[in-house]
Amino acid sequence: MAADNWLVFESMKLNYGDGTINFDADIFDMQLHTSTWVPTLSGDTIRTDLTNELAGTFGYITTGEVIPSPIYTEAAGVATFDSADVVWTAAGGSITARFAVVIDDTPAAPLDPLICYTLLDDAPADVTATDGNTLTVQIHANGYFQLSGGTTKGICISKVPQGLVAATQFLDMATIPTANDTVVVGGQTYKFVAVPGSANDVDIAGSALLSLDNLMSAINDSGLADTMYDAATVKNAVVHAVRISATRMQVIAIIPGVNVTATTETFTDTTDAWVGATLAGGKGVVPTKCVCIVREAVVHKDNLDYGAGVVATVDTALKVLHIDPRIDPATLDIHAT
Repeated sequence: MAADNWLVFESMKLNYGDGTINFDADIFDMQLHTSTWVPTLSGDTIRTDLTNELAGTFGYITTGEVIPSPIYTEAAGVATFDSADVVWTAAGGSITARFAVVIDDTPAAPLDPLICYTLLDDAPADVTATDGNTLTVQIHANGYFQLSGGTTKGICISKVPQGLVAATQFLDMATIPTANDTVVVGGQTYKFVAVPGSANDVDIAGSALLSLDNLMSAINDSGLADTMYDAATVKNAVVHAVRISATRMQVIAIIPGVNVTATTETFTDTTDAWVGATLAGGKGVVPTKCVCIVREAVVHKDNLDYGAGVVATVDTALKVLHIDPRIDPATLDIHAT
């Protein structure tokens, strides 16, 4: 049995950046949840968004256990959020859980923001501590996550017309895909397989939800390459993907405006399908030219270690230019000073 990687909620990145979360001084809780909870990295933001927490019985107390000895350190340019292991002792019955969630118990606005969550058994499967035994969440040597990166300085001057809207489309997938089922979007064909071995291969996970997350990660070239999808896969140049529910993914055109790129699939289960045959809803026209003045730039990578010894590398070169996300980088005149 092995736990999955810790996955960071999207709201945590903002709450950490604006100072709401203080990893040095705040009090953190770890909650346990049943297999019926459906995590949403982009939609769950605070404790009250969570559902299906374990009942307060058999040695488990609702709102979870206070995380012992949380610590945020930096060494050689790498910052690590870590703590001692978290332990529950079953009493009078069994403690059975599927997920563990880390929550900041200190901030009042927003109240109790979420940090990250993990599958306790990445099969996926429940983990059970019977009466008198302990359930221990052992924290990896690299902590819950690590952050590292470089620095940039610069200024971008651009003029973007109002009324630009990015085209979107939705994919519904409520069943685990069959081997060789395909999804086509943004000019790329993604194929579900048992073991990824070629570019755009996507791992068939133990549930429809996790398989959908793997597809989303392949489109975005995020998460864990060679686990969720083949490492030869490159980021889709046309769309970005987000999961908006347990069974639905939304793709959004990277460049706003009218876009009718085709979306197709070959799912064995005919209930799994795109809502529409093309991207739709885009409005406006991207400017033909804008000016970006760069005074100093350092192209770098941001590294995020999810706490399992595997580092996911996210290319953030566009941050160097601070380009407005609504602008097609190909239209830029770049002037170094």
